[in-house]
Amino acid sequence: MNKKPRLFILTSGLVAFFTITSTAHAHGFGERYDLPMPLLYFIIGAVVAVGLSFLLVGVFVTSETSAGNFRYEVKLPKWPMGYIGTCSATWLIKSFSVFLLALIILTALFGSNKPIYNFTPTFIWIIWWVGIGFVSAVFGNVWPLINPWKITFEIAETVSKLFRRGREVKPFLRYPSDLHGWPVVIIFAVFAWIENVYWGAAIPRHLAILVIIYSLVQWGGMLCFGKQIWLKNADPFTLIFRFFSKLSVFEIDYSHRKVFVRPPGWGFFTSSKPHVSIMIFVLILLSTVTFDGIKETPFWNDIYTSLSHLSYTQIDTLGLIVVPAIFISIYFIFCLSIRYFSRENPNLISIGATFAFSLLPIALAYHFAHYLSLLLIPGQAIIPLLSDPFGIGWNLFGSTGYQIKLNAINAKAAWFFSVSVIVIGHVLAVYISHVFALKMFKSHDNAIRSQYPMLLLMLIYTAISLWILSMPIIE
Repeated sequence: MNKKPRLFILTSGLVAFFTITSTAHAHGFGERYDLPMPLLYFIIGAVVAVGLSFLLVGVFVTSETSAGNFRYEVKLPKWPMGYIGTCSATWLIKSFSVFLLALIILTALFGSNKPIYNFTPTFIWIIWWVGIGFVSAVFGNVWPLINPWKITFEIAETVSKLFRRGREVKPFLRYPSDLHGWPVVIIFAVFAWIENVYWGAAIPRHLAILVIIYSLVQWGGMLCFGKQIWLKNADPFTLIFRFFSKLSVFEIDYSHRKVFVRPPGWGFFTSSKPHVSIMIFVLILLSTVTFDGIKETPFWNDIYTSLSHLSYTQIDTLGLIVVPAIFISIYFIFCLSIRYFSRENPNLISIGATFAFSLLPIALAYHFAHYLSLLLIPGQAIIPLLSDPFGIGWNLFGSTGYQIKLNAINAKAAWFFSVSVIVIGHVLAVYISHVFALKMFKSHDNAIRSQYPMLLLMLIYTAISLWILSMPIIE
């Protein structure tokens, strides 16, 4: 039995992302698709595209050309976009977000315990986890507006002020300055284990307990240490969606109710260099998404067979430890190479932290490539579940008879979309890494030389990404 949480969800619709055999055949959604050329040609083409982008960036992007301000304010029309920032519209959105959190807990506790008949598993693993990542990367960081744990805490703060005659509730404890972002690393590691390993992660009753525990941790942390500092250092989804939004062409300024447009990835250049804990967080994020793809393949199925004396849970847990450890080790080896080729002697941790953000376009690209079909095919299950969230026979909106459309995206479109986003993500990573190198090293030549190892790393990962996405899915 595969312990992947989405195993239960996938029964709502037959889904196969795509597969390629040794003769370069792709399979998906019950159909067969023959690639127009062998997989190796796609890998070579992608590697060449990333390599050429390195040459173009190295020639045309200098300290002067990368220092300009390319952010422009968007003048919002009075209707309807102009009213999104108003108090009434904001509170309507926030109220709906809190309602969804309550609905998730109630349906998980009291609805059907079969995942395909319950609103909670599909909403959490597909609509929220996958969908908000897509939305953040395309439209900007909407999470601060809709974060239900933040909203409910702010409501509690407002009510408390009424009883305390306007006095604010101050944090009970001071957040340890030496702790930095290590809590977010730990919490995300637990989340990754639940998503990729825990057998009960799609069972509604188990999800209810997990959501309640997470809610208590977030509310308790904000109460003890303060809302902003806790969300910054201990809420992985605040960081993930904020990081993904930095790749968006839109920047939302909630304090001034403004929207700006900018080049993709430009948001990273206004960020300060992250602490080592955030660097580790980024590496774990990238490696766990990759592991999620690997464990669906015949390669991982062979590991199950060869380690048959261990349970699936033990093997997957071991994989979830080993894969990030390999990623982190390889990254620091390349950081050593960056220092060597730059002919300068910066601190190794400083190098790692400087270039950590350049890996995020790769994480986002793989997120898009790996999860697109999950969102478009089994994600449709949310339509009938909206009418019957508890799985007890309701038909609130007349949609319970909706049939999932398996042709929402075919194998050919999925494959070419995946190749495109993988290449675009790595090209953007090359550009971001180059700009950071110009800021870190003393001369343009040193910056160029320092990027030889990063280019090699990205070329290798481009090939590995396409190889993983080419293999058959084993559920």
